[in-house]
Amino acid sequence: MTPWALSPARQPNGQASEALAQAYIDAALGGETQNFFWQHETHTRQPFDVRVTFSPFRHRNKVYVQAFLQDIGLERRFFEQGLIGICYIDNQGRIIEANPFMTEHLGYALDELKGKHVNDFLSEDQAAIAQANRERRKRGEIVAPYHLAVQTRKGAALDVLVAGSRVLHEGQYLTTLFFLDMTAEQRQAHFIKRIFKQSPSAIVVMNENGAVYSVSDSFTTIFGYEPEAVLGQNIDELIVPPGEKEEAESLTCIAAEKGNLNKILERRHANGSIIHVSVSAGRITLPNGSPGLVAHYVDQTAHVRAKQQTHYQKIMSTIRVLAAGVAHNANNRLQAMMAQAERIGSLSTKESIQAMAKTLVEECASAGELNKQLLQFAREQPIRVRPYDLGQLLQEEKTLLRSVLREQIDLRYDIQQGCVAEIDIPRFTDMLLNFASNAKDAGTGTLEIKVQQNRFEAYHGRNFTRPAGEWIQVDVTDTGEGIPETNLDRIFEPFFTTKDLGKGTGLGLSTVYGLIKDLDGYIDCRSTTGVGTTFTFWLPPTSNAVLADRKREQLPMGQGKRILLVEDNKSVREVLNTTLSGLGYDTRAVGNADEALECLAQNTYDALLTDVGLPGIITGDVLANKVQEEYRIPVCLTTGAQVPENTQYYLQKPFDKTALAEMLDSMLTEPQDTGAQCS
Repeated sequence: MTPWALSPARQPNGQASEALAQAYIDAALGGETQNFFWQHETHTRQPFDVRVTFSPFRHRNKVYVQAFLQDIGLERRFFEQGLIGICYIDNQGRIIEANPFMTEHLGYALDELKGKHVNDFLSEDQAAIAQANRERRKRGEIVAPYHLAVQTRKGAALDVLVAGSRVLHEGQYLTTLFFLDMTAEQRQAHFIKRIFKQSPSAIVVMNENGAVYSVSDSFTTIFGYEPEAVLGQNIDELIVPPGEKEEAESLTCIAAEKGNLNKILERRHANGSIIHVSVSAGRITLPNGSPGLVAHYVDQTAHVRAKQQTHYQKIMSTIRVLAAGVAHNANNRLQAMMAQAERIGSLSTKESIQAMAKTLVEECASAGELNKQLLQFAREQPIRVRPYDLGQLLQEEKTLLRSVLREQIDLRYDIQQGCVAEIDIPRFTDMLLNFASNAKDAGTGTLEIKVQQNRFEAYHGRNFTRPAGEWIQVDVTDTGEGIPETNLDRIFEPFFTTKDLGKGTGLGLSTVYGLIKDLDGYIDCRSTTGVGTTFTFWLPPTSNAVLADRKREQLPMGQGKRILLVEDNKSVREVLNTTLSGLGYDTRAVGNADEALECLAQNTYDALLTDVGLPGIITGDVLANKVQEEYRIPVCLTTGAQVPENTQYYLQKPFDKTALAEMLDSMLTEPQDTGAQCS
């Protein structure tokens, strides 16, 4: 559904909704945050007004726009029904809108007021006061309410109290002026009461020491405190986070001494969470004649988080490009080292050389796992999901998990049968191993994994909300030393680790977080120092689990089938050629796509094994498509970086002899859909 589908054909300013919305979207996609007013319609076609913010962010090399909407119906009703004069003026001081209360008291129709200069209702000396205050607002200063003598259409003089603020509307700054007729004390009291009830910002009146004198109803909406509960309390003690009390006291002093304050600050909600608010404050005189302060708080949490998210996305995009490049180059070198080590081990009859070769292969595989984490973090690893029973997978990997935990950790399962989710089995197994490794490092005790499927209420976690509905919930709990509260907000950050140097990369939990997000799930963490840690993640359930035997007792052999190998790295090409020959394949090895096409034109092959990053115009994935279309043979892509989407067969470097043998056997024995193997 398009953003303008639930809007009238034209906005109140006469512009077409579709064209105007598209213009805002295009500007946001270009990197510029958009703030504007918009009119929507309900399902019964009733119009209502909202304030909209479009913020750009980047995800998987694409730019998206996230929207924040705030219903301003309350502000509109206040404008139309409030017992106070309200008008909007442009930078030249001309009236562009006024509410019924103002038109009635000045004696003009709205059409007559529009376009008039505010000075038309003021004497020369009063106009000078108004002009000076307009200039102060343009400079961003907070202007305390002041008195003006305003002339009506019939020549009567009204003593009014004027307050104003600058607002951004449709790309230009306007000034909102509020006029209170001071000739009627009862009307003044009623006005203040209505302001406090209807103002969308939290208004706090306090004495010069910060003791709350009164607050508006919106104080509850923004900070979570009932108005009656805060009267007489020190405002800093209520809403200032620990560690920022001195700064808050200095800001209060600035407002008291200079008469104004305008900043965006972190403040504390009644539930303990941190919110961002813009604060405007100035001096006033309290009813008892003593000096005081009035502060306006506007919730800016959504806008600040959107800005932080955009900044974070830019940083992470740069880091991911670097990580993918490093992993790609390292994997090509590891592939040559691993294949040569396997070859040395198979040719030598000395146990010492075989042992060294085995150790080298294991170290290459370990380094490859680190590179795999880098690629997963960089989102360069494709995700291949299929429905699988989580209980079945946990039972299959129980021995592997125990080998990681060793004897110091007791592994326990509490599994509800039939919990089936769409998962990437290898990456899901890596995630379980990561949890096991963290539990082992956390100390002795137990690691319990609980799996259940149920209908859950909405859950509000750290910076996310999981909606209510049917979910598979997995709890992974260890009884280790726990995670300090100060670190809980950072545990999913890439490269953040509390382990000693050389014992952790800081990529484990960030790749866990990335996998859960890729599976359309949510993850959260709870921990108590000295008690233990629980990671909870939720996955959408599915059905039709695939139970497959993923193990082989011996390597399948090629039995003379012909393989065309294309690899531009000479060292990798030579060792792969030798390995394929050792597996019983008749192999022809070439270094680029042009040579490969010449071979295919002259000879018949059973399969193609090609690297993705070939030099020249024809890359590996392009070659694969061409071969599948013209020669109808299966193709396996190898790469140290990103695998093209929709690829049926691929090997992530570095891969060992077993992985190569099983992949080729699968290609050559399974029914082929050669028209849709890679794109």
